[in-house]
Amino acid sequence: LEFQITLMNEFGDLSSPPARKIPVVAAREPAAGEVFVYETELRITKGAHRYVAAFFDPLTGAIMSTSGDVGH
Repeated sequence: LEFQITLMNEFGDLSSPPARKIPVVAAREPAAGEVFVYETELRITKGAHRYVAAFFDPLTGAIMSTSGDVGH
């Protein structure tokens, strides 16, 4: 899996690089339907930001994404 995230600040400036790809590797293959928790920390500049975060499975082409606001 790859975790991808893009941030946009209150002025419309995108994070640089525009999207970060972070490989996600587990010690073993999860069972079907098993929940996998992934935590990370990102350093961002002060102020309000909008984000789009996605998990991409290059083997199947499946994408799961979400978006929201941080830093108000």
